[in-house]
Amino acid sequence: MEDFFYVTGVPSSHQAASARLSVGDAARRELFSLGAARDISWDELKRRVLDTYGHGESLIQLAVRFNGLKQRKNQSIRER
Repeated sequence: MEDFFYVTGVPSSHQAASARLSVGDAARRELFSLGAARDISWDELKRRVLDTYGHGESLIQLAVRFNGLKQRKNQSIRER
């Protein structure tokens, strides 16, 4: 989501609220327990998401990292 917010220009003050509205009901229930404060910071929401779903790289980060890598015809994958 952070990549989406960056590309679309969502101001940091609105990112947590936008994310809360963008996720499905199941994810919303996991991230925002009943009775918990709904007005949280983007950093707090990121912490909750990473704690719940893991710390993997985003698709954009992976694409940037592997963009220039191409396997040559007679080159094994391990040689890269």
